[in-house]
Amino acid sequence: MILALVLLQAAASASGPVEVHLACRGIGERRVMNRGSGVAFGPNGYAGSAFGAMSSRKDFEDQLDVNISGGIAKVRMPRRFLPPAHGGEGGWFDVKDLVIGEDYITGKVAVNFANHPAIRLDRRTGTVSMDGKVGSYSGQCEKIDPTARAF
Repeated sequence: MILALVLLQAAASASGPVEVHLACRGIGERRVMNRGSGVAFGPNGYAGSAFGAMSSRKDFEDQLDVNISGGIAKVRMPRRFLPPAHGGEGGWFDVKDLVIGEDYITGKVAVNFANHPAIRLDRRTGTVSMDGKVGSYSGQCEKIDPTARAF
């Protein structure tokens, strides 16, 4: 296992530092909590109340951005994917446990103290997938040049 990691790091360093800027369009599914309550009054003056909660899933379509430079990765996640309590700087989140391989780039996005969705970029097909406590996301990525204008 250690030998494989050393070989992987040697292969990555032999090709030079990885610098990647990606814009990924895709679809996601987020978990939301629905709450409700009610009060009912009977004919004899008695009242009753109830409270309930239910988890459901909502689909969304959005963009995810990835920047990797100098061995540091950051991800700008879709806003709908974020829980109410989250960190990040300007919408960008650090990627921890970053592994850059020949075919895949993987890591964990540090959203908050309890939520670290796993991210996986396939370097051959250009796909991205992310799965965490809040939901999941998958999409297709394109390389971008951060210094160039689109129009």
